Amino acid sequence: MTLGSLGAPSRVSCVPSSSSRQFLGHRGAASIASHRGQHQDAREWAERTLKIVPVSRRVLCLAAAELAAGDGSSAEQRLRQ
Repeated sequence: MTLGSLGAPSRVSCVPSSSSRQFLGHRGAASIASHRGQHQDAREWAERTLKIVPVSRRVLCLAAAELAAGDGSSAEQRLRQ
């Protein structure tokens, strides 16, 4: 998977208050599944989370630049924010 394949929007979307619990639930489920080694489940939950709040183009561009510079740790940290 590449950063470009994530399909970021042109601007950051805010989570509407009515979706806050759903967003947090999906994000939490993805994290728990990942920690348990259930990577396919984690990916599915993460995809649901991104449908609610997509990663901004700015974050993807910065992470791509960090990866290109060989700084994978900073790129990962940026994407996890």
